[in-house]
Amino acid sequence: MLYGCAGLLAAVVVAYAVDAAQMRVRLATGGSSRAYGTVTVLYAAALKGGNYEIYGDQPEKETCSRSLFPQMGYTPCWYLRRRPIKVIG
Repeated sequence: MLYGCAGLLAAVVVAYAVDAAQMRVRLATGGSSRAYGTVTVLYAAALKGGNYEIYGDQPEKETCSRSLFPQMGYTPCWYLRRRPIKVIG
């Protein structure tokens, strides 16, 4: 059991390192257009009773990284595309 957990942890560390290296290669070879993307996000406010009010009249474009893990301070694009609504407050 201990070896299994250590192996899983090692696999995640290697995956993150490879992802970070790919991000730096994309930046070096193609500039920011290959390394970063944009996703349109909407904002919502939490209301009483577990409901939300979505502000669809003010969509914003958010910069994201084209990677598996968060890199260089940006959220991965695949994550933002799955969750395009951000709850404030």
